[in-house]
Amino acid sequence: MSASLAERAARALLKPGDHIGEWIVESALGEGGMGAVYRVHSALSERLVAAIKILKPTGDADVRTRFVREAEALSALRHPSIVRVMGFAVDIAREVPYIVMELAEGETLKARLQRGALGLEEAVGIFLPLAAALAHAHDHGIAHRDVKPANIVLVNEGGVRLVDFGIAAGQDWESLTTGGHLGTLSYLPPEVFRAEKPDPRAIDVYGFGLLLHEALAGTPVFPVEPGLTPPAAAASVAARKLNAGPLEPGPGFPDAVRDAVRRATDPDPARRPSMGSLRDALIAVLPARASRRRTDQAATQPYRPGAPALPGLGQEPTTRVPDPPRRVHDEAPQAVRRAGFVAAVAAAALVAFVLSWMVVRRSALRPRPVSPAAAAAAPAGAPSPRAEAGRDGLEYALAPAGTYRMGCTPGDDQCDPARFPPAEVSIPRPFWIGRTEVTVAAYRRFAAETGRPLSPAPSFNRGWSKPAHPVVNVSWHDAAAYCAWAGGRLPTEEEWEYAARGGHPDWFHPWGNEAPSCEDGVGNGARFGGECGRGAVQGTAPVAAYEPNGFGLFDMAGNVWEWCAEPWQPGGVPAAGAASAAGGHRVLRGGSWVHGARFLRVSVRSSWPQDKGAAYVGFRCVREASPG
Repeated sequence: MSASLAERAARALLKPGDHIGEWIVESALGEGGMGAVYRVHSALSERLVAAIKILKPTGDADVRTRFVREAEALSALRHPSIVRVMGFAVDIAREVPYIVMELAEGETLKARLQRGALGLEEAVGIFLPLAAALAHAHDHGIAHRDVKPANIVLVNEGGVRLVDFGIAAGQDWESLTTGGHLGTLSYLPPEVFRAEKPDPRAIDVYGFGLLLHEALAGTPVFPVEPGLTPPAAAASVAARKLNAGPLEPGPGFPDAVRDAVRRATDPDPARRPSMGSLRDALIAVLPARASRRRTDQAATQPYRPGAPALPGLGQEPTTRVPDPPRRVHDEAPQAVRRAGFVAAVAAAALVAFVLSWMVVRRSALRPRPVSPAAAAAAPAGAPSPRAEAGRDGLEYALAPAGTYRMGCTPGDDQCDPARFPPAEVSIPRPFWIGRTEVTVAAYRRFAAETGRPLSPAPSFNRGWSKPAHPVVNVSWHDAAAYCAWAGGRLPTEEEWEYAARGGHPDWFHPWGNEAPSCEDGVGNGARFGGECGRGAVQGTAPVAAYEPNGFGLFDMAGNVWEWCAEPWQPGGVPAAGAASAAGGHRVLRGGSWVHGARFLRVSVRSSWPQDKGAAYVGFRCVREASPG
């Protein structure tokens, strides 16, 4: 390496506090011969964190080509189990290109396997989202080509991420480097050692099957023998692979898993299945869901704080809610003000609040005309949404009885079936559900009548001065108490998703399959963050600021996450009558003003500690409908 190249490589390395683009370095995550990865946060907000991968100056044009290919590959993919690219640029001062990516913090599968083999349930929980991610990449013409334990991250917050697309390739095999087949020796398929021109997708399928076998067995199949020179090691692995047939996990595993491993590791790439087929095979291994039909007693009993939980769902979330936004602290008072002035201001504020509350309440009780967009979205032949006023002064719409497919909507390639496989659900009776999230004005009335203190006001609604906005910072227990006071309960997950779909079980969002928009008055409008371009902390919108769905419900996507009745049970369906949530968490639905567009799907689930509120968590209530 020349002196100038060495100096450039030294300048490329970053340290905490360094700026690169619009990002500030927090810490180093890892370094290799060709590059380094750092944890960073936005210069505008410490809440927005990411990972930046830089390419050290090497003088090797081929390495730079692979780095650019990684950025291109990630930019083309949108899947919850693939790290998302957020930007790609060149730092002029350091003369290095860099990729800004979603931060996937956790343990690699390589580190996990060093502790022993995976059980079947754990293996399916990891390899099903991995299969879905690779199928998504293949559908977009991209193959990873280096599926190995070190490139699979088991994220701390839940979920799996496939990382390092540095040698990803499209369908054009000639675009690969002239230096030979890249990849990890132990996971390359036998056709590479036969000097064939393989299908890049078949390389992924073989690596997936081989890795699944290793995870179940707890030992590598084709380890590189220590002490050998690189040519000797390659020759040793090649000899073993060329003489091996399809791998067999053994009789202790379900036939679907054994068949998936055998077919994926077939020496003939033409006989290997697609990643989509492997994904579907693993979905079939998931345990059958318990019946979702609830008893009359469970369905009609109001939900009370401390009461036994209704039986429900408890799958690990597709996405988890990040930490609450940091509170913007008020500045200290400059001086003590005169008592008369303070009293006058307080009186004026009280009058303004009462008047605004009256306007909001009258507006909520007045029927809202349905826009042409909402009318077009109504199911064919469906009656006009019925609504009536509740005890809390809010409007409730009637959701009719029906059936639907709960979970990932067919065709939605951004929904992870491993975290929430679809299941048929029956809603045997109609129910009333709040047309809006519970507002500040309504919650104030509840607090006044029951003697409960108001929750702390968020920075974007200081002093709860915006009565038409949804109330936030309310714990699950307080939300359940409010609903009981209003003559109802919190919705079950089944009811919430059924209501969110608004009579359209084949839609990704409450309004359809179109991407959400921040514009006012559009049929696919919602209050959300990130891609909305609203910048840093903005806060909620007034309820009903966007169009209703087919059942006449507002803000079923965005504005605030909404509490559901069920306890959070990672890794399985909670037993009927479970008294508390696992780890003290309850289920959330709907996305929020903080989170991006991918959180606005009707199938997305998350959780939050039941004893805590958050500035992006609210709720709405349901009430039982009278027979007939």
